[in-house]
Amino acid sequence: MMMMMMMMMMMRMMMMMMMIIIIIIIIIIIIVVVSITFIVALLLLVLMMMTSIMLVNGTKPSLSTSDLHDFATFINVKMRRQQYHCGDKKCIKQLALAVN
Repeated sequence: MMMMMMMMMMMRMMMMMMMIIIIIIIIIIIIVVVSITFIVALLLLVLMMMTSIMLVNGTKPSLSTSDLHDFATFINVKMRRQQYHCGDKKCIKQLALAVN
């Protein structure tokens, strides 16, 4: 009889432990999902703010850093120069005017 009681207690303890472990895992999953959604929402908010600021300033929405913009302009000039096959100064001046 005592052995049976001990077995029941052990089973109950095991069940409780399993339940606690499952609950902890569920809580961890919920925290991870909430944090990921929060980070995504923050990024979207920042992106929206940046685009709205740019629209107010009247510039095209891009990644506001001037270095990136300069790099994009440089690539644009290179592409157009290849398109028109030009190397003389007059053509480059026209390209600069076309880009700006």
